[in-house]
Amino acid sequence: MENAQGMKNLKSLAIAAALVLAVGAGNAQANTIQVDDGNGGPIHDVVGTEIGNLYLNGSAAFEYDIVYELIGGISGYENTLTETIGGGILTEGSHDGLSRVQVGVTSVGPTLLQFKFTQLNPAWEFANGGNNSANPASFRVTFAGANAVLIGLDDTGAGPDKDFNDWFGRIAITQRRRSVNNVPDGGSALALLGIALTGLGVVRRRLS
Repeated sequence: MENAQGMKNLKSLAIAAALVLAVGAGNAQANTIQVDDGNGGPIHDVVGTEIGNLYLNGSAAFEYDIVYELIGGISGYENTLTETIGGGILTEGSHDGLSRVQVGVTSVGPTLLQFKFTQLNPAWEFANGGNNSANPASFRVTFAGANAVLIGLDDTGAGPDKDFNDWFGRIAITQRRRSVNNVPDGGSALALLGIALTGLGVVRRRLS
């Protein structure tokens, strides 16, 4: 009976040690910004230039600041990107609008970035999540580092001509560690692992 209880304790401590290691390993993750292909394909790191929907690949250990920046555009219309969490608006062709909006978020795993493009005349709107190369209006993203992309919109003008310069900007994500006591950092994870391994040694000595 004592041996059975000892084996149960060993298994519990082994699981605890594995969980501690998993928390530490979670700090090393894939690119923060990821993309799909707009056609139900897998979510993946941005490589080169692609048409698809953008995701924040988040971790419970961090909080994130997402910055949307308008660089410019060449269009006969006023195309607008709206960040839909805080409501920030970036309008190409407008001289009195913002050129940069920022929002703080939390995320675990791939989560769609919350923004949409709109145009008043002719009127249309589509959100990130509905971007597809077959749509009359669509946007294209280009890798600009593990935490940033360049984004270019092609509106419905001139064809559409698929030049992706009718609204042009940048999306960048920075991360900061969450101040949550139950999310151990690297040092705490190592300390917990040491405790778990010490416990394993004590149980082994009792069993021998």
